[in-house]
Amino acid sequence: MSLILSEGSRIKSLALLGSFVPRKCGIATFTKDLRDALAHEVGTDNAGVLAMDDIADSYPYGPDVRFQIRAQELRDYRAAADVLNINQIDLTIVQHEYGIYGGQDGAYVLDLMRRLRMPIISTLHTVLTEPTRGQRRVMLELARLSDRLVVMSNLAFEILAETYDIPQDKIALIPHGIHDVPFVDPSFYKDQFGFEGRKVLLTFGLLSPGKGIEYAIGAMPKIVAKHPDAMYVVLGATHPHILASEGDAYRLRLERMVDKLGVRNNVSFHNRFVGLDELVRYIGAADIYITPYLNEAQITSGTLAYSVGAGKAVVSTPYWHAKELLADDRGRLVDFHDADSIARAVNDLLGDEIECAAVRKRAYMHCRPMVWKEVARSYLQTAGDILRERANRPRPTTHTTVGPEDPETLPEVNFDHLQTMTDSTGILQHAIYTVPDRRHGYATDDNAKALIALAKYQAMRKDETLSPMMTRYLSFMHDAYDAEARRFRAFLSFDRQWQPQGTEDTHGRALWALGTVTAATRSEGVRGFATRLFGDALGTAEMFQSPRAIAMALIGIHEYLSRFGGDTQARRIRKELADRLFERFEVNARPEWPWHEPALSRDSAKLAHALLLAGQWLPDGRMSEQGLTTLNWLIDLQLNDDGTVSTLGNQGWMDAGGNRARFDQQPAEVMHLIHACAEAYHCTRDRVWVRRARQLLNWFLGDNDTQSVLYDNKTGGCRDALHADGANLNQGAGATTSWLISLLCVNELLQELGVDSADGLDEDEPPEGETDVQIAEPQIELPDASGKPISS
Repeated sequence: MSLILSEGSRIKSLALLGSFVPRKCGIATFTKDLRDALAHEVGTDNAGVLAMDDIADSYPYGPDVRFQIRAQELRDYRAAADVLNINQIDLTIVQHEYGIYGGQDGAYVLDLMRRLRMPIISTLHTVLTEPTRGQRRVMLELARLSDRLVVMSNLAFEILAETYDIPQDKIALIPHGIHDVPFVDPSFYKDQFGFEGRKVLLTFGLLSPGKGIEYAIGAMPKIVAKHPDAMYVVLGATHPHILASEGDAYRLRLERMVDKLGVRNNVSFHNRFVGLDELVRYIGAADIYITPYLNEAQITSGTLAYSVGAGKAVVSTPYWHAKELLADDRGRLVDFHDADSIARAVNDLLGDEIECAAVRKRAYMHCRPMVWKEVARSYLQTAGDILRERANRPRPTTHTTVGPEDPETLPEVNFDHLQTMTDSTGILQHAIYTVPDRRHGYATDDNAKALIALAKYQAMRKDETLSPMMTRYLSFMHDAYDAEARRFRAFLSFDRQWQPQGTEDTHGRALWALGTVTAATRSEGVRGFATRLFGDALGTAEMFQSPRAIAMALIGIHEYLSRFGGDTQARRIRKELADRLFERFEVNARPEWPWHEPALSRDSAKLAHALLLAGQWLPDGRMSEQGLTTLNWLIDLQLNDDGTVSTLGNQGWMDAGGNRARFDQQPAEVMHLIHACAEAYHCTRDRVWVRRARQLLNWFLGDNDTQSVLYDNKTGGCRDALHADGANLNQGAGATTSWLISLLCVNELLQELGVDSADGLDEDEPPEGETDVQIAEPQIELPDASGKPISS
């Protein structure tokens, strides 16, 4: 069986965690460039940054930064995790370098990551072959918490796999991004800096002793001897951390060296941090780029990537990234700590224009897949792979939820959130977390389900305290009904404007609700109102073609006939609709696919429920048998091997080829299964159906793919859906009414059996090894003249 990942499951919002401009460091620049490229793909408003601060006064960030974290304040990391979860971000991309995070070896970032619900991609800017014990521990935990580790070189990939024993399928190789600049002659830019007629050698980046610039300066006398017009430009401010601890000692030492060697006219220091546009022009003006780093353990270099990507002839010491990027004659490698080696390589390139141009072209062409646009798309493709993996192997959630104190005991029926969602008009469709969202107005479907929940509660508890809410929902249904079109409208805006005519499914659900109220209410006024509106709307059902609309109408008609069994029109329409629905199964159902069409979608269990009812009351044993077969099959499809409930997801559902979507799982689907199980019990009197109903109810209480509690014991509401990263945190009307109907159905069953919990059902457990639901012979009851059943 394969999984479906629909367009709806693509990354829509993301956050990047790391240092960020105007902070002066390479990772800040990388985060900025990656964020801009990703924002181009997902939208500027959907790509935010959580910026790491290393100074008390913060930086003057732009609007891209949505949250600031003080590196040494652990509470800031925890607050940042809450912000990401609350805003339901789809993906977090962590820029990892031990030094930018607080705690021992930067361990504070792990506390943030542990609290996140969404997938995490961690980009590794440092990969050590000989880590300390603390560094190794941090890296292994980072790998455990990340869905994917991104490295920027093949060697880094090998080190993670061999030194840290990280599975290769958890590592993604995505190169350091580069700016998409044209391949131009350096002379094009030289006049902008006063470099006309000079051979420009360039090193750029924040100045620090490990950069080895003294060896490039040491090479200048021999370079100038052959090329007097050579100019070595050292571009960049001193690294802020070096400046704070040592001042400008390193730069002053280099200045003295220039004077001592007598190359003051051939070396120029540009002591400032330049923006992107100016940097591109500096790189463009260079004939040769030099990176004389002192240590091979440099797994990635942004300055090297930018220069090679711009088509520069590069002379570099053989640190790890340089060896890989300059392979196949895309540059020149020189010895560490060797000014003479640098001089020879530079002189060879400057003395052979044809070879220098060939090196430049090879470098430029090799780097075209590294442009930031392609890098961003690689990150998003990796994120898509992660979503597919999470759909296939969901992770248990670790965030706090508010569920029942004892999951084995049924929660009390709580209408608090239903009341919160209801105003003087009806129940609002959506909520933002637990607060009603008025912008989307009202749905007839939600008001119909709220009616069903209240009617069931009143019938079970004989409690009239919620009658005012029932009359409010009935009034809404009355206003929803377009008497001229003889159809229920589906949506009412908050400013009380009806949208055009609704669907057959909306009409069928309205009949289900009105029939339920007619059967259950003890108020003559309410019954009279519901009965009259039911009668006005019933005739439209004769024309239904939607199988789901037919099923819901049949359930509503059954409820209505339980009170007014002699209504010949209702009985006739019930027979016509039942035959129409059953015919679809007779024609299309097969033993391996007992369904009426080539795909499953929403509300599927309602069809089995309707067939069970029709089979008992018409009566027709074939319908009952088909209903039981179909329901048993639907439940088997939606139970994992360990018994946890895993309903079909609405991002593709399931087709006859076995391709299914695992998410997003909907509370309404569980409700329909439970409601159908209740009817299967009434049909067969087999307690296995009651046990199944209770098992399905546990989906709301955490017995699901991500072990997330959807029922909020504190509010009485239900979270809207189950995603691969846990429960949707909004508590809308559809989910809350689905929970209430489900809970009430299970309560009704236990009340019928005279037991307080599912524990009382164990006495009828099937023999060992016979755990599958067995289709029992239906107990058919025939109606008498009044429509009430009598034993056959």
